[in-house]
Amino acid sequence: MDFRDTSIMTQVGFKGAIDLCRDIDLTTQEGQAEFIQVFSFLTDALFEAVRSGADPSEQAAEIIRGNFPGTTTVQQNPGQQTYAQPPAYVQPSQQQGPMQFTLSVKGTQHGPLPDWLFEQAAAKGVTEVYDNRDRAQGTKRPHFRSTTGGEQAPAFWPPR
Repeated sequence: MDFRDTSIMTQVGFKGAIDLCRDIDLTTQEGQAEFIQVFSFLTDALFEAVRSGADPSEQAAEIIRGNFPGTTTVQQNPGQQTYAQPPAYVQPSQQQGPMQFTLSVKGTQHGPLPDWLFEQAAAKGVTEVYDNRDRAQGTKRPHFRSTTGGEQAPAFWPPR
């Protein structure tokens, strides 16, 4: 279940709560508590209905993502090493769900991949890079470069 699905189900639950609680005085604590109870019930029921229709592996993945925020699902190709990096912390009101982007390193990898690389690579559609950090320190060389594109291959530097 991605951010869009979650957002839509929350909106549907909110609309349902508004329809059911038209005669409630929301200026009182009792009215607000009743609205929240109805909204929570409807939202939980929607989420449970969607989860129960998912296959068992997806249900297990949802439980893992719920208990370990920032976890991503990685599809791994045989013989290719893939790394998943949790997204940088975002305030809960701005959070857009777990990151669904994989990035692999061809050749030698010199330490964990930085968060900024995932954002820049995803923006350019790059899924495989060379790690040049061992030769780029103190130079104008890029820290990472796409494995495709020849002379015009996208290059990535750390943000300033």
